[in-house]
Amino acid sequence: AILGQARSSRTVRICVGLGCAMRLLWCQHLAWWALLVLTTLWFSCALARDWEEENCAPLHDKHGRWLGSRSVGGKYTLVCDHGWEVDATASSNFTMACPENREWNEESECVQIDECARLKNSCGPMGLCTDLTGGYRCVCEDGFELHRASDISNEWICGKMGKGVCSGATCGSYGVCVDLSKAAGNFDTGHVRQEERKGEDTYRCSCAHGYEDNGTTCVPLDCGPLKDDYGTWSGSSEVGSYYTLTCYSGSFIWGGALQELSSSCPTSGRWKTVQ
Repeated sequence: AILGQARSSRTVRICVGLGCAMRLLWCQHLAWWALLVLTTLWFSCALARDWEEENCAPLHDKHGRWLGSRSVGGKYTLVCDHGWEVDATASSNFTMACPENREWNEESECVQIDECARLKNSCGPMGLCTDLTGGYRCVCEDGFELHRASDISNEWICGKMGKGVCSGATCGSYGVCVDLSKAAGNFDTGHVRQEERKGEDTYRCSCAHGYEDNGTTCVPLDCGPLKDDYGTWSGSSEVGSYYTLTCYSGSFIWGGALQELSSSCPTSGRWKTVQ
């Protein structure tokens, strides 16, 4: 009985010893796996860090997405959402390549398309156009109803189109035509167009903020040309258009590393700052 008890006791102690050994082996196995995982993560982070350092920084746009390669010489394309276009090209997409210094030389963004500027009838003689994302809305003067044009454009217009209304003029998408029984002294810019037959078909344009009457229609104000000793300006300096400064080789936009930057004339018709 005593031997049996000792043998049983010894058997228990051996079983316990094997359990500890198995647990030890399991712990060592887990430790090796943990070390392998940590090493892999460190190596992956190092590769990602090196990859980022060898490429241009990623770009983002609120109304579009950048796609393609940011590696040196690779094509990186901005694709704008519906109703938006690239400011630099007036198209739905724009492609540029990462330079060897890995710093973007220019900056482009998606801007809302001016649907009003594309209208044939400009909301009619008695309507102002409001630009919307992917569309437009015509706001009629009191007493005039909104209806479809009778031509192939099928656009919304306010008032009737024809010779009898403001000599057939509409004053553009950003103006309302005002028929006059006689010539007025001033209105908006002080210019009033009058037909050869005095007092007949005389009209004037009431223009939206940022536009002026040129005698026929409402046109955007012009902030005027800009000059830079270390670059050239190109594009249009009118309200609603884009004016781009491109620096000469070795020169950069003040305060950064860009070599090209686009801006737009404010509705006041005067530049706020010159970069």
